[in-house]
Amino acid sequence: RGGPTASSIRAVEPRSGRVHVLRDCPLRKDVPVQYTDCSVFAPRYSPDGLRIAFPSNQVVPDFTGGPWQFQPGLTTMASDGTGVEFHATENAFGALAWAPAGDRFLLVRSLGSFSPNAIFLASLDGTELSQVTPEAAREPDWSSRRQIAFTRSADPCPARCDDIYITRLGGTPRRLTYRGGYSPSWSPHGKKLAFVRGVRGRAEIFLVGRGGRGLRRLTYRGGYNPAWSPDGRWIAFIRDGDLHVVRTNGQGRRRLVDSPFDGLQDWASIDWQARPD
Repeated sequence: RGGPTASSIRAVEPRSGRVHVLRDCPLRKDVPVQYTDCSVFAPRYSPDGLRIAFPSNQVVPDFTGGPWQFQPGLTTMASDGTGVEFHATENAFGALAWAPAGDRFLLVRSLGSFSPNAIFLASLDGTELSQVTPEAAREPDWSSRRQIAFTRSADPCPARCDDIYITRLGGTPRRLTYRGGYSPSWSPHGKKLAFVRGVRGRAEIFLVGRGGRGLRRLTYRGGYNPAWSPDGRWIAFIRDGDLHVVRTNGQGRRRLVDSPFDGLQDWASIDWQARPD
């Protein structure tokens, strides 16, 4: 949750819509001007639901007039917000996806100053192992069937720059969409993808099979950042800053949580996992 830079990770009970804080970036109280001493990005549950991981930045201030320092890294914690571990990294990462076995990450980072992004395989402490995709790739998701979906931008950029590709570790990426697509999210069984496509200037959510067949539009009044429910029956998404859920047949849509900022994006990213026993 947050925007433009998130500083809080929160959990929502789908039935009641009750929101509680898992982890806030602490604010110093011993100086006249408060500041946020960290920022967090795109938290993701581990496949077993026991852990949460997210890229983060630690902020080290200098109140003598010198520059503030920013230490990038990866943070993991238990799904209840306890047991926080920060791993400093050389590079700043923008998003991650867990491996199906929960033993590695896919991480997104820039290839250099003013350079496009690519997706890398990494250990759980952020040590990079190999580059997985070509450049201009982002938004990875790793299915239970070990397929990796990601967004790639075309160069030069036509009217619709982004499309979704699928690959495996060591494989050659295969293009899945041809009329635009981004923000892919695998269903729990790994047979379908939810994704976002622009329609007349507005983001809408679509579903498609992993082979590219069965394309179906899910939303008609806007939606982005889709996330599947653990049982594969619902999709959570953002619309006008509010958190919504809808059945995968397009029925039963309801607003789960209102944005307190009157339509501004407050939920920076979402993920959905069953509560561990």
